[in-house]
Amino acid sequence: MTRPRLKETPWKSLIAAHKKLNIIPSFNCSGPQSQHVLDLVFHASTSSVPVNTIYSARPRKFNCIKEASSLVDYRIGLDELLIVLMPPFHEKQILGIIDNENLCKRFEGGIACTKKWYTLGREVTRHFSVFNPNIPKCEMDNPINFSQGGSSKNYTTLGWSEQGEWGTWTDGHAAGLICNLEKRKGLDIKLSALVHAFAPDNNPPQTVDVIVNSHKVSTWNLDHQNTREVSAIIHNANVPDQMLMNVIFRIAHPSSPSKHRISGDNRNLGIEVKWIKFEEVRDSSKNEKDANEMDSS
Repeated sequence: MTRPRLKETPWKSLIAAHKKLNIIPSFNCSGPQSQHVLDLVFHASTSSVPVNTIYSARPRKFNCIKEASSLVDYRIGLDELLIVLMPPFHEKQILGIIDNENLCKRFEGGIACTKKWYTLGREVTRHFSVFNPNIPKCEMDNPINFSQGGSSKNYTTLGWSEQGEWGTWTDGHAAGLICNLEKRKGLDIKLSALVHAFAPDNNPPQTVDVIVNSHKVSTWNLDHQNTREVSAIIHNANVPDQMLMNVIFRIAHPSSPSKHRISGDNRNLGIEVKWIKFEEVRDSSKNEKDANEMDSS
């Protein structure tokens, strides 16, 4: 199928309003969207705006998986224009971008994200529409299953391997999960998970920051292959009654089995997750104390 070209209007004016253009995926990872990358690079050249990818200068070796995972917990710069092409990406993966509901707009071929929409004239903005993705609903007390055939694929964004027999490994420095969650007024939420870590020789142990809606809510310190239930308390102030639950697991020390000569597996493993569950809690102080004691152990 022939894809429509990205014409001078509105792209030339949109790109010129910024000091940096980031295109994800870049040329060698863009597949059927490679022409869009070339069009964007050409329009940027007319206003000398730096671009993160130029097809003639790409190295021989490139890591498309690592490039894709860079969208997890992505923050748009003040003078940055971020273009995410769809395909190969899909709309759920865009949800890893912080404040995407305000910064990102849809066009035929992908998503454009910037902090400057309000400064751009109608001649530019009329070519873009509201980014309104279909976000799946998750239920209280109903575990999200990360094992083979489980429901986790409905909720995970970027940074995960394929489902395995026991669970799903994170792959890289961050992994995301997103869903709509309803709760009763005035209650906190407890996020719990059954996990084990990849941390050969425990040197160092695996450390995981749990970030919910841009707020760090817990840090898990995990020993190698020691399966345990961990938790984090999400306070009511950060949890509206009906809300988008955007969870990021930031992995401090991902590493590959091949690096440690354990196997030929080149994935950068952090934690393997069996299940994740959300629960309402009335008095979270005790739960939080227990969670903090567990995290420090």
